[in-house]
Amino acid sequence: MSRPTSILGLLPAAALFACLAPLAAAAPLAAAAPQDGDNAPQDGDKAPQDVANEAAQDANPYRKPTIDVGVIVSDGEKSEKFYVDVLGFKKAREFRVDKTVAGDSGLTDYRPLHARVMTLGEGEDATQIKLVAVPGAPAARQDSRFINSTYGPSYLTLHVLDMDPILKAAAGHKLKPLAKGPVALGGDRYLALLRDPDGNFIELVGARPNMKVEEPKVEEPKDEPKKDGDQVEMKKDEPKKDEPKKDDVKKDEAKPDQPAEEAKDDAKAAAEKAGDAAAKATDAVEEAAKDAVDE
Repeated sequence: MSRPTSILGLLPAAALFACLAPLAAAAPLAAAAPQDGDNAPQDGDKAPQDVANEAAQDANPYRKPTIDVGVIVSDGEKSEKFYVDVLGFKKAREFRVDKTVAGDSGLTDYRPLHARVMTLGEGEDATQIKLVAVPGAPAARQDSRFINSTYGPSYLTLHVLDMDPILKAAAGHKLKPLAKGPVALGGDRYLALLRDPDGNFIELVGARPNMKVEEPKVEEPKDEPKKDGDQVEMKKDEPKKDEPKKDDVKKDEAKPDQPAEEAKDDAKAAAEKAGDAAAKATDAVEEAAKDAVDE
């Protein structure tokens, strides 16, 4: 039995090329035409939003979104204790800068400095405050009577969940909020200002969830006398003011004038004694006269 013969094998070479040429030309166009699902980015491609984000990052020269604040202090240990014990910061590290680097960079007048880095939060983007002490530096204190007393950075703002533990810790260091603080800002937010050991302002903004709200005292209504026309009816068991009680009047009437009675009794006794003396004298005279007659 003979094998089936392909029709392509029976065509001349020229005719076969003429049949396949249009198919070969259409193949690249079919491959380039988008099919369903081809709009999604393939492996290695980036979405437009990712490209935009990368472009924005390239335009931003900052390594982290938070800033570090340097605070010049007179006593590093004392300030560290305040920021840790009262405000709840953590000491991350400390470093020193020698006088050459400090002077050449313009930080100090060629004096070495010692910095303590205090953090609030975790991670590289946590808030950092550098407590910088420059031993022997003749630094002048800024006018910190109010935040508007001096131009430039004047205070630090700490947003807290509960203000009362910080205020309690401050009281342990004999510190209390300035003026009439904490003051209500509306809702559950309050504002209080403290000063660190060098007088720098620390602003606390947050809630006081455990604060006891004192209920206003309600005074019991007093019994007022009932008015019936022009006459006022008083309580039966309540004596009228400025008038003595009847029992007291009777007691006063029953008591005689004690000094006068005593003087009267004394005079009576004296008179009786005088009468007795006169009688005795008379008897003595009569006795003497009788004796004289008898002689």
